[in-house]
Amino acid sequence: MNIRTLLLAVLLLVGTLIPAYGNSIDGVRVWPAPENTRIVFDLSKKPDYKYFSLKNPQRLVIDFKNSKNKVSFKNLLKKDKRIKRIRTSNSKTKSTTRLVLELADDYSLTVFPLAPAGQYGNRLVIDLYDKSRSSKVVSSTSNEKRDIVIA
Repeated sequence: MNIRTLLLAVLLLVGTLIPAYGNSIDGVRVWPAPENTRIVFDLSKKPDYKYFSLKNPQRLVIDFKNSKNKVSFKNLLKKDKRIKRIRTSNSKTKSTTRLVLELADDYSLTVFPLAPAGQYGNRLVIDLYDKSRSSKVVSSTSNEKRDIVIA
């Protein structure tokens, strides 16, 4: 066996041992507000994801395909009342990172990706809304005629 063949064999072996992670979760931010909580996952590339909810207890499960988690979730949720815990779990797919958000209640949710903008790269945004939130209606009881300026 010559040196080229041996080198090629070693490179092929090493290549099969390294998982094919094309993306990484590089950061996470949580913003609690009175009527909702926003969670933003910062990713190295455009997210390829699926999500579903589970009940008893309430959970939101997000599968990031071909991704690796680089974030620690400790001390992330100190001031948030909607998310009890964020943890990783095992997915059926080998190169998929599964994150589980253990929730305090059943919330309305919105999940959407955001393309890079300004200082931020690719992101996946999750909004959890209280189902009991009341919509605010603004009404005027005055019948006065007045000028309205829209600038």
